Formats: sequence, structure tokens, C-alpha cells
Amino acid sequence: MPRQSAPREFAVTLPTRDPRLVAFFLIAIPELLAFAAVFVALRSGHVAPALQPSVFVNGLIAVPMAVILAITIAIVFWAVQRRQIVLRDGVLDVTAAMFRRKLPITAFDLDKALVVNLDERKEWRPFLKSGGFGIPGLSAGWFRNRSFVKMFCLLTVRSHVLVLPELTGGATLLSAERPQQLLDALRETADASRRAS
Repeated sequence: MPRQSAPREFAVTLPTRDPRLVAFFLIAIPELLAFAAVFVALRSGHVAPALQPSVFVNGLIAVPMAVILAITIAIVFWAVQRRQIVLRDGVLDVTAAMFRRKLPITAFDLDKALVVNLDERKEWRPFLKSGGFGIPGLSAGWFRNRSFVKMFCLLTVRSHVLVLPELTGGATLLSAERPQQLLDALRETADASRRAS
């Protein structure tokens, strides 16, 4: 039975903008504006007399909208705080908001892995969301670049990103605080695994 190694966690670079604040403005403000618009329409008399404001009608609208707003904000706040990179037993485990991906390091082409600045290497920049979550300060989940290469991303900054090409043709992009240290650990683990087999 192979000996299991202790998990190694690699810090994710803190985003330059707090994604929770950005998410609040992108989600809560439009919902509050919609909420206000409904009440203005009800109070202005531009609705059918049967729907004129009453405590009952106001309650039917206010309570569900407040619950939906609270649940949406809670889910987004929970999701944007989930950022983790762990190397355990030859498997890279990445948690990015509500997404998680586990890949054995043998799935990566580590000889072609590199640390890049996405402002300079635009071919690796996420272009289309294909199952991801993107707000200023956080890109998490599945994206495609301009060449439509499928990429799993955990990006909080774009200045130093570890690009891990996959043997299947995709890639994993990570904003590790020390990307070269993570790459070195992946290569060491792959070498140790080859020697053991």
C-alpha cells in the first residue's frame, strides 16, 4: 500500500478588490432598485384597482423579495470566500467559489507549465464563461480563452498566474501567492511518483 503524504496547502493571492463588496453592489443594489420600483408602481396608482396597495399586497411582495435578497447575498458571500489550493497524495485539489476540481498531477503537462502575467500573455486570459463565476477580483470555475481552450480558473490577480496545461488540451489557471513554489512542488511530487513506480 503506497504511503500517503501530508496535504500541502498553498495560499491564494488576496484579491486587490474585495469580491464580497463587489458582489454586494452587483447583486444587492439591482434587487433593491427592482424592489423600490415595484413599490413606486403600486403607490403611484398605475396598476389595476384590485392591486392597489394594502398591507396584504405589500407583505406578499416585500417578504419574498427580502428573503430572496438575503439568500442570494448569503450564497454569494459564502462562495467568494471559498478559495483553496491543496496538493494531497499526488492530486491537486482546487476550490474556487462554488466550484471544485481534483486532478491527479499526471493529468498536467508540467514541462509546459509557466508563471505568466495575463496582461502580457493575453492568450491565457479568460474570455468566455462556460460554467464560471466572474466579478472584479475573482474569476472562478470554467472559462474559455479566445482560442476556446477550456480552462478551470481560480484567479484573484492577473499579474502572477500559474498556468498548468493539461494533457487533454485544457488548462488550469491559479493565482497562487507563490506560483513558482506550487509548480516546484508539483514537479517534485511527479518525480517522486515516477521513481516509486
